[in-house]
Order: sequence, then structure tokens, then C-alpha cells
Amino acid sequence: MKDNPYWEGSPTALVALMNVDIQPHVITRKLNVLAGRLYAEHGILFRSERVHEGRKLRFWKDNTQNA
Repeated sequence: MKDNPYWEGSPTALVALMNVDIQPHVITRKLNVLAGRLYAEHGILFRSERVHEGRKLRFWKDNTQNA
């Protein structure tokens, strides 16, 4: 997130990117529960949605708090 304030992809892609040993559905569940904390502590917004291809995760940095 340092170079690009936006990331979008599947839970499987996120697990591969982070190189952790966790099931994709588990990371999605945890992120849904901790989304408020992620925003409060790091200013990162999170959205999970269901699309035709499967589940899609989106992260983006909130730049309005600096204004």
C-alpha cells in the first residue's frame, strides 16, 4: 500500500501475495470482522463483495483524513 493506495483481487491472490498459510475464506471472514480496526489504526478501507467470478476484496487508503 505504500506505492499504490489501492489493491483489488481475490482472497486467494491476497493469501499468495502475503505468503501466509491460511485458508482464503478465513482471511475474508477475519477482514470483515476487523475492517473497522483496520481503518482506525491504519486508515485503510476494506470492502468484500461477491461477483460472478467469485469473491473480490478491495483495499484503499483513505486520503481524506489528511485534508
